Amino acid sequence: MPLVLTHGYPWSFWDYRKVIGPLTDPAAYGGDPADAFHVVVPSLPGYCFSAPLRPRGFSVRQVAALWVRLMRDTLGYERFGAAGGDWGSVVSIVLGHEHPDALHGVYVTLPNFSPALRNRFDPFTRADLGPEERDWYESTYRHKLRDGQTYQPPTGPNFHAPHTEAYAGVDSPLATRGALQRTSPPTPPAPGRSPA
Repeated sequence: MPLVLTHGYPWSFWDYRKVIGPLTDPAAYGGDPADAFHVVVPSLPGYCFSAPLRPRGFSVRQVAALWVRLMRDTLGYERFGAAGGDWGSVVSIVLGHEHPDALHGVYVTLPNFSPALRNRFDPFTRADLGPEERDWYESTYRHKLRDGQTYQPPTGPNFHAPHTEAYAGVDSPLATRGALQRTSPPTPPAPGRSPA
């Protein structure tokens, strides 16, 4: 079965490196070969290892539609699975809601439906939510929202200018290494070797 894995910020496809082998060749890891996936791990537009974006603000809905084009039109898969973490969870959730005919299923490590069903760059109030959404949202975020507070879009640079690292990565492998090193936990030295 084809499977698209979507990373989050500030990560990249590299962070899926340890699961690609077990997913594509389960027999090598003691599993059943029939459980193998065709794994596709694209870079989020504007993030590290992608081409720089020309327009600012590429929404999760646009990414979800792009993944459907990639998997169906470019790679020829009629249906596929979607999985992700962080922003990849939001993209996978939107895939499930807006493109169910293209999917076998969705797996996410960060379930968060309210912003996923709305464009993350557009503010909404609790009054905009349906009764079940509002109950879930208020019980989940009751310690984070004051009475009457509305959801506001994130203002961090990763939400409005993620392409900054993409520009650096296209121009300089050293800049890419620096971005990954800044956001990844240190790797312990191999046994018998001293840290560099």
